[in-house]
Amino acid sequence: MSLQTIQRRYPWIMAPTQWLSNLTTPERWPFLPHALALAITRLIAFDTTGIGRAVRQLSPFDGIRNALLPRSSFLRSLDWRARKLF
Repeated sequence: MSLQTIQRRYPWIMAPTQWLSNLTTPERWPFLPHALALAITRLIAFDTTGIGRAVRQLSPFDGIRNALLPRSSFLRSLDWRARKLF
């Protein structure tokens, strides 16, 4: 059973996440003009790519993963299954 199947069968599970998303996304606020909502979104949303790269470089697990993954078909399979979930 996949995560999508659970969400389809029990849509109430996602209600808190959807509520939070609506609250934190000014573009979904019906009383704001679109241009103002976009401006607020640009102020509060930022690109985390650089932060992610820095954290990845500091992580000792990245090097271990890169060293072990090519050697083990089991770990490659496990890695692929985990990536498919996200």
